[in-house]
Amino acid sequence: MPFSCRSLLLVKGQVLGISDYEQCVTACENVIWQFERLQVVYAVLSSPNLNPNHPEVEKMMEVMLEITPESINDYLAENQRQFLTFVKNVYEEQFKL
Repeated sequence: MPFSCRSLLLVKGQVLGISDYEQCVTACENVIWQFERLQVVYAVLSSPNLNPNHPEVEKMMEVMLEITPESINDYLAENQRQFLTFVKNVYEEQFKL
């Protein structure tokens, strides 16, 4: 989904006055940030012009190596949990469950 569409959906929820909406926005922004971070890693690694022997590239690669599947999964799981809690609360409020 393009960035502009995601932003419009986030604004729409705020305009509708959904309770605890900031929790949803934060969780969504964190998931989007994680996705965009992985896109950058892919773009760097797939570049045909990458010089792995350059000192700046070596530093950048060290930083990228700190991104582990476990850290990605933990980060996404926590934000998914926050988002699902938000959705559950909204449904309970709307449908008086």
